Amino acid sequence: MARKVDQRLSFCLVHQDRATDTRCSACLKPICEECTLTTELGKFCGNDCYEKRLKSDQRVQEMKEKDERDKGPRILRMLLGWALKILFLVLLYFIFLNLPVAWKGWLTKSFKGLWKSVTSAFK
Repeated sequence: MARKVDQRLSFCLVHQDRATDTRCSACLKPICEECTLTTELGKFCGNDCYEKRLKSDQRVQEMKEKDERDKGPRILRMLLGWALKILFLVLLYFIFLNLPVAWKGWLTKSFKGLWKSVTSAFK
Protein backbone atom coordinates (compact mmCIF):
# COMPACT_ATOMS: atom_id res chain seq x y z
CA MET A 1 0.00 0.00 0.00
CA ALA A 2 1.43 3.41 -1.03
CA ARG A 3 1.87 6.15 1.55
CA LYS A 4 -0.31 9.19 1.06
CA VAL A 5 1.72 12.28 1.86
CA ASP A 6 1.39 15.94 1.00
CA GLN A 7 3.25 16.64 -2.29
CA ARG A 8 5.47 19.32 -0.72
CA LEU A 9 7.01 16.91 1.75
CA SER A 10 10.00 14.69 1.13
CA PHE A 11 11.46 11.90 3.21
CA CYS A 12 14.71 12.15 5.14
CA LEU A 13 17.47 10.27 3.36
CA VAL A 14 18.77 8.76 6.63
CA HIS A 15 15.40 8.11 8.32
CA GLN A 16 13.24 7.22 5.33
CA ASP A 17 10.07 6.82 7.38
CA ARG A 18 10.08 10.52 8.41
CA ALA A 19 8.41 13.06 6.19
CA THR A 20 10.07 16.48 6.15
CA ASP A 21 9.93 19.79 4.34
CA THR A 22 13.37 20.88 5.61
CA ARG A 23 16.30 20.81 3.19
CA CYS A 24 20.02 21.26 3.66
CA SER A 25 21.06 24.83 2.82
CA ALA A 26 24.09 23.59 0.86
CA CYS A 27 23.15 20.38 -0.96
CA LEU A 28 19.32 20.64 -0.75
CA LYS A 29 18.90 17.06 0.50
CA PRO A 30 15.76 16.52 2.58
CA ILE A 31 16.62 16.20 6.28
CA CYS A 32 14.56 15.49 9.40
CA GLU A 33 14.90 17.34 12.72
CA GLU A 34 17.23 14.69 14.15
CA CYS A 35 19.66 15.02 11.21
CA THR A 36 19.54 18.81 11.10
CA LEU A 37 22.58 20.88 12.10
CA THR A 38 21.19 24.36 12.77
CA THR A 39 23.62 27.29 12.48
CA GLU A 40 23.51 31.04 11.89
CA LEU A 41 23.79 30.32 8.13
CA GLY A 42 20.85 27.93 8.00
CA LYS A 43 20.09 24.24 8.39
CA PHE A 44 22.60 21.67 7.14
CA CYS A 45 22.69 17.89 6.85
CA GLY A 46 26.13 17.70 8.46
CA ASN A 47 29.46 19.34 9.15
CA ASP A 48 30.71 18.74 5.59
CA CYS A 49 27.98 20.86 4.03
CA TYR A 50 28.38 23.51 6.73
CA GLU A 51 32.15 23.76 6.08
CA LYS A 52 31.57 23.90 2.32
CA ARG A 53 29.14 26.76 2.87
CA LEU A 54 31.68 28.61 5.05
CA LYS A 55 34.39 28.18 2.39
CA SER A 56 31.99 29.29 -0.32
CA ASP A 57 31.00 32.41 1.65
CA GLN A 58 34.69 33.16 2.25
CA ARG A 59 35.46 32.86 -1.49
CA VAL A 60 32.54 35.15 -2.34
CA GLN A 61 33.80 37.72 0.18
CA GLU A 62 37.34 37.51 -1.27
CA MET A 63 35.99 38.00 -4.79
CA LYS A 64 33.99 41.06 -3.67
CA GLU A 65 37.08 42.54 -2.00
CA LYS A 66 39.17 41.87 -5.13
CA ASP A 67 36.50 43.52 -7.27
CA GLU A 68 36.57 46.59 -5.01
CA ARG A 69 40.38 46.74 -5.22
CA ASP A 70 40.29 46.49 -9.02
CA LYS A 71 37.62 49.18 -9.39
CA GLY A 72 40.14 52.09 -9.37
CA PRO A 73 42.51 50.59 -11.96
CA ARG A 74 39.53 49.58 -14.13
CA ILE A 75 38.24 53.16 -14.24
CA LEU A 76 41.77 54.40 -14.93
CA ARG A 77 42.13 51.98 -17.86
CA MET A 78 38.78 53.12 -19.26
CA LEU A 79 39.76 56.79 -19.04
CA LEU A 80 43.15 56.06 -20.58
CA GLY A 81 41.42 54.26 -23.45
CA TRP A 82 39.17 57.25 -24.15
CA ALA A 83 42.12 59.64 -23.93
CA LEU A 84 44.03 57.56 -26.50
CA LYS A 85 41.05 57.53 -28.85
CA ILE A 86 40.68 61.30 -28.65
CA LEU A 87 44.44 61.74 -29.12
CA PHE A 88 44.28 59.53 -32.21
CA LEU A 89 41.48 61.66 -33.71
CA VAL A 90 43.42 64.88 -33.03
CA LEU A 91 46.49 63.31 -34.63
CA LEU A 92 44.47 62.41 -37.72
CA TYR A 93 43.22 65.98 -37.96
CA PHE A 94 46.74 67.43 -37.82
CA ILE A 95 47.96 64.91 -40.38
CA PHE A 96 45.13 66.03 -42.64
CA LEU A 97 46.18 69.67 -42.22
CA ASN A 98 49.69 68.83 -43.41
CA LEU A 99 48.69 66.74 -46.43
CA PRO A 100 49.50 68.03 -49.92
CA VAL A 101 46.68 70.01 -51.51
CA ALA A 102 45.99 67.32 -54.12
CA TRP A 103 45.41 64.69 -51.43
CA LYS A 104 43.12 67.01 -49.46
CA GLY A 105 41.04 67.55 -52.56
CA TRP A 106 40.76 63.83 -53.20
CA LEU A 107 39.83 63.10 -49.55
CA THR A 108 37.31 65.92 -49.50
CA LYS A 109 35.64 64.65 -52.67
CA SER A 110 35.72 61.04 -51.48
CA PHE A 111 34.11 61.63 -48.14
CA LYS A 112 32.01 64.63 -49.19
CA GLY A 113 29.95 65.96 -46.29
CA LEU A 114 31.18 63.36 -43.80
CA TRP A 115 34.74 64.66 -43.78
CA LYS A 116 33.49 68.24 -43.64
CA SER A 117 31.36 67.52 -40.59
CA VAL A 118 34.22 65.68 -38.87
CA THR A 119 36.79 68.42 -39.46
CA SER A 120 34.35 71.20 -38.60
CA ALA A 121 34.13 69.77 -35.09
CA PHE A 122 37.79 70.75 -34.56
CA LYS A 123 37.47 74.34 -35.81
